[in-house]
Amino acid sequence: MLRSVTLADISGAVAYPGPGDSKYTRGVVGLITGSDKYPGAAVLGVTAAAKAGAGYIRYMGTEYTQQLVLQSRPESVMGIGPGSHIDAWVIGSGMADTGSASVGEARHEAAEAVLDACVGAGGSSAGTGGYCVIDAGALPYFTQTAVRCAVPGAGSVWNAVVTPHAGEAVSMLGICGYDADRTEVEGDPGKYAVLLAQKLGCGVVLKGSPTVIFSPDAPYPVCLSATHWLATAGTGDVLAGIMGTLLAQNSEAISKGEKGIQTVAAAAVFIHSLAAGLASEDDLSVERLFSGDMQKMRDNIRQDKQGRESGRSTQEGHPITAMDVCAQIPSAVGLVLSRKQGRG
Repeated sequence: MLRSVTLADISGAVAYPGPGDSKYTRGVVGLITGSDKYPGAAVLGVTAAAKAGAGYIRYMGTEYTQQLVLQSRPESVMGIGPGSHIDAWVIGSGMADTGSASVGEARHEAAEAVLDACVGAGGSSAGTGGYCVIDAGALPYFTQTAVRCAVPGAGSVWNAVVTPHAGEAVSMLGICGYDADRTEVEGDPGKYAVLLAQKLGCGVVLKGSPTVIFSPDAPYPVCLSATHWLATAGTGDVLAGIMGTLLAQNSEAISKGEKGIQTVAAAAVFIHSLAAGLASEDDLSVERLFSGDMQKMRDNIRQDKQGRESGRSTQEGHPITAMDVCAQIPSAVGLVLSRKQGRG
């Protein structure tokens, strides 16, 4: 059974910084993203991580993408060396298959080392450790590696979250030995998110309308709907950056079993969806997020479908870009915090 998430579910994943916090305690995020072909993915992911409140960002890319990232986010630190402290990684956005050396030898080796560590295939995760958001070009390699390794025992998961859209999920399912097409995945995202999570032994965020989030150590999958203005290039890179920050900030609590990967991943999707609603001024989508009412969400999804079929509009707002979503991330986090404190 699919369930929605409420503010109560996600409130533990975001918090105000305290007097004892520093840039290191507020989450160190390492990104291996972007390419000369898709450099924007690097800028969007790093920007989203910064806007979501990361205390420290390390980035590894091509010379060109590093220049672009520095121009847009000068607080970022270029280069990730052996032993660099990283609480959470974001790997693959805007890259070709990380299993191909065409992504650059250094990045190819670094990405594979982290991905191997995520499934216990690379020895100790010290020096590469932390949790990992696996996106786009990193999905095939991780899927192949996870399938080769034994699935963790009941109640445990690899320290990773994969973030495919329906087309990428079809490819991943194929690697896992399942035959499905995009229409099937989009028609029943809950079924295929659970299938992937159980087969790979990791958290899955199956992006779409709605987005479904599931981790094998959770009792049920959850789903969230967002403004349809979010359907524009680059917004997946933004989600990966937000998720990297929240995983970094909650890494200690997750490792101690105090929080679940699914809850933190769902909080990232919630903030991403809320930022999109604020950016597009789609007040209906914002209201739906905060309602936490699963029946309302089902009704809205059904109405959206009927509206598309009849040509009637069932939403508000206006077009947005991925960078517009980035600009609203601080406001989205602030709104969640204010509602958490009962001030909204």
